[in-house]
Amino acid sequence: MSVLRKLWQLANGDLLGREEVLESVHPYFGKVVYFGRRSQDVYWEAELSSPTQKDKFSVIIPAQKEESLDSYAALCQALTNDMAELFARCKVAFEIEFEEWTKDPLPTEPTNGFLLDGITLPEAADEKNAWSLCYFVPAAKRYFTAHFADGAVVKVEFDG
Repeated sequence: MSVLRKLWQLANGDLLGREEVLESVHPYFGKVVYFGRRSQDVYWEAELSSPTQKDKFSVIIPAQKEESLDSYAALCQALTNDMAELFARCKVAFEIEFEEWTKDPLPTEPTNGFLLDGITLPEAADEKNAWSLCYFVPAAKRYFTAHFADGAVVKVEFDG
């Protein structure tokens, strides 16, 4: 590791020891980074690609440092294997706000205007638990986030 990088990490690090950051490699996720904080939720973060969009999207994995990520990988792969089907889960919830912001009808395919920006997987890789999808919509210059519980959208947020 270069001296400059070490100095940067030291200058921007948690000098009180309240945060732990680890890097690892997972067969499905590739590079994953663990963020452990005292008195806060801990999680792993990864970036994945999709053939349907040019930019990568982030994946938040709510798992402990010692926990296997394999069940999360299986769920993530199942969810993102068909991006149109994934988008269909939140399409109806997004429709009214999208049309208000853009003055255009909601695209039928996510590749026509919705770019997956991130997915927060549910605890224990169980879709009955809370999880979310975040899309960036260039036409609206907004992020559209759908929050799920028990497999259904329970809340939608829009921000720019």
